[in-house]
Amino acid sequence: MFTKKRLSLFSWLVIFLCACSSNMNNPSDSGKNGAEVPTLGESELSLSKTATGKISASPTTVSVPSSGLGTTTISWSTSRATAAQVYVSVGGGSENLFASGLSSTGTSAPWIQAGLVYTFKLYEGTSKSNLLSSVNVTGVASTPTPTPTPSLSTGSGTIAASPSNVAIKRGSTGTTKISWSTNSVPNAAVYVLMDGATTESIFAQGASSSGTDATWIQIDKSYDFRLYSDTTRSKLLAQVKVSGFEYKVGVDYHSTGTNFDATSFMESYQDPAVRTLVQSQLKSMADRGATIISTRLWLVATEKSSSGVMNEKWKWHFPPAPFELANLTQYAQDVASTVAADGHLLELDLTLLRLWAADISYGSLSTTLGRENLTVTEFSDRWKATYTSVVDAVAAVKRPDGKSVISTIYMDGEVMIGAKANQDWFLKTFYPGFVTYASSKGLNPSLYYLVDTTESNILDESFVDSTYPVLTKHRSMYWVYRSLRFMKDNLLPMPTRIDWSNYIKPVNSTYDILTQRVFDDADATLPSLGLAKQYANAEMNYPLDDVSRKALGAAMAKQRLVNGRLRQSTFWTTPDGGGTGVNVAFPFAFEDFLP
Repeated sequence: MFTKKRLSLFSWLVIFLCACSSNMNNPSDSGKNGAEVPTLGESELSLSKTATGKISASPTTVSVPSSGLGTTTISWSTSRATAAQVYVSVGGGSENLFASGLSSTGTSAPWIQAGLVYTFKLYEGTSKSNLLSSVNVTGVASTPTPTPTPSLSTGSGTIAASPSNVAIKRGSTGTTKISWSTNSVPNAAVYVLMDGATTESIFAQGASSSGTDATWIQIDKSYDFRLYSDTTRSKLLAQVKVSGFEYKVGVDYHSTGTNFDATSFMESYQDPAVRTLVQSQLKSMADRGATIISTRLWLVATEKSSSGVMNEKWKWHFPPAPFELANLTQYAQDVASTVAADGHLLELDLTLLRLWAADISYGSLSTTLGRENLTVTEFSDRWKATYTSVVDAVAAVKRPDGKSVISTIYMDGEVMIGAKANQDWFLKTFYPGFVTYASSKGLNPSLYYLVDTTESNILDESFVDSTYPVLTKHRSMYWVYRSLRFMKDNLLPMPTRIDWSNYIKPVNSTYDILTQRVFDDADATLPSLGLAKQYANAEMNYPLDDVSRKALGAAMAKQRLVNGRLRQSTFWTTPDGGGTGVNVAFPFAFEDFLP
């Protein structure tokens, strides 16, 4: 999140504790909030002739450990009100619902951060039109107490988190449920350690819990929940890690219109009119909810190719010409500088694809490769020059928050070992060097694969794979598993997240059923290769009709909730994004794919 003033950990933290009463009535007097918020402590305002209320915090000055959080307890009471809500704001920012109810003898706010002022406001009703009382809470850094070095003990306690990977909407926080049990440890205590810090904060106490909510999990943050025998923390019984993430949605963006040949922009980005149009579309897409912009670079022709080969604007030279690399750098800078209306920034995925002169499926290793009959040595030299120059063109491009604009750079797309000629040689020969070079420049290198999305194959309960029995009844993973198994067997770098093309198209079934089955198939097979259950849709379809598009978007977004297994989705546009022969172009309904 990028704003004019970037706050540190939990600055946008909001705790939604929904206890909404039915038949809530708005105050008949909409009123005017003319009272000033007190600078410290407690105040009571009587703005309604009939309703009064009081809110307090204990303490109002919270001692916060280094790299940790502090806790205050909010209490309130009302008189002659039919409904009441408490909102909280941070540093004078926007207000977010904290709790509902006519009164509370103590609701915990365990996320107070040093250096910030939190204002809790008690309103009559549900319209925020009548402020009854408010209180300020200030977080103050305390002198850290070193965490004792625990002696690890097993068998006397267990702790679990559900989920351990928490999907969180941008601008809010997420919740995980922490449960634990002990054997004859009546004074057990759970502490939380955030982002690998050296100071822990108390989370809860007791011999056991069937589920205590941690309602303040933040995007891109990790938390270690540690179960100790008591508050001295001399004996560690068990621990569990929790992380928060944002489900990201984006678009495979290569052209400004439906005519792919005429409106692809990478080859003509030096044209001010083209660049201005792309910048305008990037801003609009960010405002509508996009986070990922995914762009393909098609390597097609050498400098020796006939002029007719390069007629279409989507084609690049192999290796890229200096002006093409300059276009790429400028485009990456424009993506990096795009700021959405809500302040979030864009990320850029790049994929290298090969056609014509760079098409390794044409020819053989014993003769020549590609449509221009390159020797294996010449192809190799050109490919290395391609990926190093592309990496160099974007490696230094940073967003306003200092992070690289490049989220992932793929050396190849729709990898299908056993189906595409010479792809095995290509990966063994070049992928280790690509990973090493891209990583040395601070980028995230990867590949993406291809799901078998034929409805009958996804639902085929009779499928038996005699070569890899783990695939039996999981036919959708046929090419994904084989490709990853090849990489593992040949000691190639394995991805930390499995990305794929996932073009689900129901015939007699539904998006929800087919999507669930694909991800269940992945969970049932890919961990056998030592891979995490984390996935991304590098390509997926974009149905033109609203009903189908929303059904697909909802089915995919649902998978983020299954312990965070789906991390991002980008849909294909043109050519054929809406189906064979159906091209899709700006504008796009990103909201149909967001949770």
